[in-house]
Amino acid sequence: MPSENDHTASRSSQKLKRLWISAALSAAVVLCAPLIQKLLGLPPFPLRIQVTTGAITFGLLVPALWIALSPRSDVTRHMALIALAVILVFFALLLWWLHPWSLHT
Repeated sequence: MPSENDHTASRSSQKLKRLWISAALSAAVVLCAPLIQKLLGLPPFPLRIQVTTGAITFGLLVPALWIALSPRSDVTRHMALIALAVILVFFALLLWWLHPWSLHT
C-alpha cells in the first residue's frame, strides 16, 4: 500500500523532471538562435549582446515552458501555450520590422 510520502516524492520527481525538460528546451532555443539568425541573413551580433539576450530568453522561457508542460490544468496549459505563441509572433514581427534597418548599419 503506497504511503503519502511515496505520492509526494513521485509528484516532486515529476515536477523536477518537467523543470529539467523546460530548461533543456530553453537551452536549445538559446543555442539555436545564432543559427536561425544566420539562416535569416542577419549579421552576427556581438558576443555580449548574444549572452545578455540569451540569458533573458532562458530566464523567461524556463518558467513559461514549465507551466506549459504542467499537467495541473488544461486551462493553464492552453493559456501558457497561447502566451508563448503570442510572444513568439511578437518577436517574429519585431525581427521582420527591424530587418531593413539592420541592412543599413
